[in-house]
Amino acid sequence: MAHIKDGILSPPIGKVGTVVGVRWRNKKILRSLPTSNGKPASEKQLLQRAKLTLVSRFLKTLKPFINNHIPPIQGKKSMLTGTDQASSILLKQGLDVIDNTPLLLINKVTVAIGILPVAHFKEIKLTEDKQVYLQWEDNSHNSLTNANDLLSVVFFHNQNNAFHIVENIGQREDEEGIVSLPKDWVIGIVHLWTVWTNQDKTLNSTSIYHKAIYLD
Repeated sequence: MAHIKDGILSPPIGKVGTVVGVRWRNKKILRSLPTSNGKPASEKQLLQRAKLTLVSRFLKTLKPFINNHIPPIQGKKSMLTGTDQASSILLKQGLDVIDNTPLLLINKVTVAIGILPVAHFKEIKLTEDKQVYLQWEDNSHNSLTNANDLLSVVFFHNQNNAFHIVENIGQREDEEGIVSLPKDWVIGIVHLWTVWTNQDKTLNSTSIYHKAIYLD
C-alpha cells in the first residue's frame, strides 16, 4: 500500500492494472487488487454472508429515516452512520438461525436512538375501515418533554416486505391519533414502531416496537 500526495501523480479512484486507487482516512492510496484463493466458502462464511444480505436488504428503504434519527458515532476505525449502528444491533442480537437460515427477529429492530422520553401507549388497534388508532398518555410535564412533541410511526408489512412511514401524526397533548395504511395493505400482518421528535427536530426518542396487527 503506497500513499501518493496530491498532484499530477495522484492515483485515480478506480482500478488500474493490478492496483486500485482509493481514498482511505482522507488519504489517496494505491493498493493491490484482492486475489481469490480458489477455496469454496465454508458454511460459517456462507451463513455470515446470508445474515449481512438479510439485514442490508431489510434496512435499505429505511436508511434516510434511520440516519435522521440515529446520530453518527465514532467507531474503532471510522464514523458509524445510523444505518451502520442499526445493522450492528440486528447482526448481534436481532437474528435467529433455523436450518442454517437466518431469520429476522422483528421486535429487535431499532429505527431510532435518542434521549427524548417516550410516552406510554394505552391502546393501539385496527379500526373497522383499516386505519390504525393510537392512544397515549400526555407526559409533557416530565423533563425534556413538551406538549408539542410530535409522534411518528413506522409500519412494516410482512408479506409485501414494505415499509410505510407516517411522521407528525399528533402531539403529546393530543393523546390520540389515527393513521391510514396504504390502500394495497388489505391482508397480512403489519408491525409498528413509534418515535417521538421535538418541534425543532433536534431531539428524538429511541424507537419502541409495539405489536403485530393482523389485517385479515
